[in-house]
Amino acid sequence: MNYTYRNIWLINFPVMMSILIEQLINITDAIFLGHVGEIELGASALAGIWYLAIYMLGFGFSLGLQVVIARRNGERNYSETGKTFFQGLLFLSVLAILLCTVSKIFSPIVLGRLIDSEEVYAAVIDYLDWRIWGLLFSFPFLALRSFLVGTTLTKPLNKAALTAVLVNIPCNWLLIFHFDMGIAGAAMASSFAELCSLAILSVHILRKMDRQANGLKWQFDKKILQHVCRERRISLSMTQEEVCQLIRLDPDFVEKYKRRGKLCPIEDQDGKQYYNVLDFINLKDMQESKRIFYQTMEQAVPDTAIYIKE
Repeated sequence: MNYTYRNIWLINFPVMMSILIEQLINITDAIFLGHVGEIELGASALAGIWYLAIYMLGFGFSLGLQVVIARRNGERNYSETGKTFFQGLLFLSVLAILLCTVSKIFSPIVLGRLIDSEEVYAAVIDYLDWRIWGLLFSFPFLALRSFLVGTTLTKPLNKAALTAVLVNIPCNWLLIFHFDMGIAGAAMASSFAELCSLAILSVHILRKMDRQANGLKWQFDKKILQHVCRERRISLSMTQEEVCQLIRLDPDFVEKYKRRGKLCPIEDQDGKQYYNVLDFINLKDMQESKRIFYQTMEQAVPDTAIYIKE
């Protein structure tokens, strides 16, 4: 294949859109919940950070999976691309079930110690009770996306991204306002949107792709799975610009903590510094907490305030 600028753009654009849509789902939740109340809006931001921290575990594995699939595709060993994909799909599916279970048990305990406001805590748990099940759909979606990107067949990602938006927006309106489910409705709408995008990619692979040529059949190969896990990209390291763009973190806020020595790179390669994504997620959590605190202080009127009539 002749990889001209046009061909590279046609391959990359669907990938860019699929990642953008993942963030638009969170933005859509915030827009709708902003009309419900400040507590729900703040709780959705905190719960979204918590969900993103868990999601990044699967995202990191999918990067390693994508590297191995692309290598097999470049070697024209197409049957191995399917075998590698299924090892990743099985692993991510099991990981999603495990993380959902762990989160249901430990999230209330951990967040109860981190959040002082009982109202915000209750809203965060209401959101996570439904949102966390989205991992059962988003993790297999990551495996499918790794397969399509690794084989340069990325066009179906456009359909999946568009489907997620078209489903999420009306479902948010119906569940939040029409059925009066509040923040729980937003979480249900987001998880359902991820289910629909997963269904689009699954149908495409089952009906449009040559499963025999690509080795797309259920099988377990321990050696392939171990090879995927050894990929360095699974270490969840990204550049500062990539992480700030991914989680919408203020770069100036990051620079301030770097100057204080509270944020250090874990890897320096080819002149670029790579950081642990989880460190940035903690900074995002701090940034959101400060924003909510300052908004509350600006709107609060002390009980002891004395008004002087002029």
